[in-house]
Amino acid sequence: MSSNKICIVFSRRESDVLHMKISNDPDTGFYVLGEYSQPYPSVSAMIYRYTKSLLPVRGSTPILLQFPVERLSQHQSQKQS
Repeated sequence: MSSNKICIVFSRRESDVLHMKISNDPDTGFYVLGEYSQPYPSVSAMIYRYTKSLLPVRGSTPILLQFPVERLSQHQSQKQS
């Protein structure tokens, strides 16, 4: 896997936040959520999948993504200021 990593953050409960790593395989161009998910052709496809079916979380109850939020780049956030 590449050293390029993106983080997805979503709330599981009112007091908990779960951070999961999205890795990109430079050989295939596919993305993997955590360590064991199936590969996806895009981050959007991965997020869409887990808004429709439960995301297994080791050591916890499976969750469903409900409100994906796009992270602004530093350049975009400076424009809005």
